[in-house]
Amino acid sequence: MRMCAKPNKVVAVATANDLKKAQEFAKETKLEDAKTYGSYEELLTDSDAHCEWVCNAAKHNKHILCEKPLAGTAEEVKRMMEVQKSTGVLIMEAFWTRFFPAYKVLRDVLKSKEFGEVKAVTASYGTCTLPDNRTETQIDECPLNDIGSYLIQFALMCANDQPPTKLHIEGAKNKEGVDTSGNITLEFENGRVKAYLVYTIEANTANNACVAFEKGLCEFPEFFNAPTRILKTQGKAKPGHSSSEVFEFPFEEDLEKYNFTSSSGLRYEADHCYDLLQQGSRQSDIMSLETSLRVVEVVAELRQQMGVKLSTDAEVKS
Repeated sequence: MRMCAKPNKVVAVATANDLKKAQEFAKETKLEDAKTYGSYEELLTDSDAHCEWVCNAAKHNKHILCEKPLAGTAEEVKRMMEVQKSTGVLIMEAFWTRFFPAYKVLRDVLKSKEFGEVKAVTASYGTCTLPDNRTETQIDECPLNDIGSYLIQFALMCANDQPPTKLHIEGAKNKEGVDTSGNITLEFENGRVKAYLVYTIEANTANNACVAFEKGLCEFPEFFNAPTRILKTQGKAKPGHSSSEVFEFPFEEDLEKYNFTSSSGLRYEADHCYDLLQQGSRQSDIMSLETSLRVVEVVAELRQQMGVKLSTDAEVKS
C-alpha cells in the first residue's frame, strides 16, 4: 500500500481462478515482489501469505483486513467473531471511510459533546458508474450492500454505533429484482435521533452528509465516503455558512494511477491496522466487529423490506 505513514508491504495477489489475471494486476500496480496465485485456495494454503478468507485465514494465524461487506449474513459475522476470540488475530472490516482524517474531526465533536447531542443525520450517495457485477444477486451483490452500507455505517457512527430502534426503506428495483435506489429512515433511542439516507445507481449526486446537533452542524459537502474536508458550524446557521470552520486534508502528492482519485485514501486504514498490531490490539476502536455486525443486520433487514433476495438470505417476500 503506497503513501502510508507506517511501513507495510503487499506480499500476495490472488484471483478466484485466473493466475494470468493476478500476474497482470501485480505488474500493472508495480507489485513485482508480490507472489501471485491462481486461486484463493492456493493463497490460503501458502504459509507465507495473507488471505481474504477470514475464518480460514485466522485459523492459519493471519491478521485480516477484509474488504466490505465483512460477510453476507449476521451469522457469518458472529462466526468470525468467535474465530477471532479463539485465535487472537486481528480481524477488521476495511470500511476505509471511517479512517479518513476528516472523520476524526467528527468523532471528536461527537465524543466531546461540543455541539451537544445529535438531533438528525442526512446523507446521500448516488453513482451511475457501478460495475455490472454490483447488481448480481447470485454473487450476493446489490447497491444496498455496496453504496447503501456507506450510509448505514455513517448513521450508526453518529448514534454511537448503537442499533436503530426503528428502520424503514422505500425504493425501486429493476426487472431482475435488484434494488436501484432507496430512501432509508433510521431512528435511534426511540426516535430521539433520526437519520434520513438516500442512495441511487441511476444518477451521480454530490454524495454529501450533514450531522445536526443541538448547537451546531458538521458537514461533509461532497464525497462523504472519502472526504478531504469537513465544515463545522456553531449555532443555527445553515450548512456551508460563511462562519463555518473548514478543516481540509488534501491528499499528499501521489503519482500512482487509481480507478478513483480518492483511492489514495486507502492508506489511512492500513496505517490504523499497523498501529493496532504494534500496540498488540486485536480490535479496532473505530470499526469494531460489533459495528460490522450491526451494519450487516441493518442492511439485511432493509433488503428484507424491499424484497431483494441474495443467495445468503432466508426467504423474503417479493
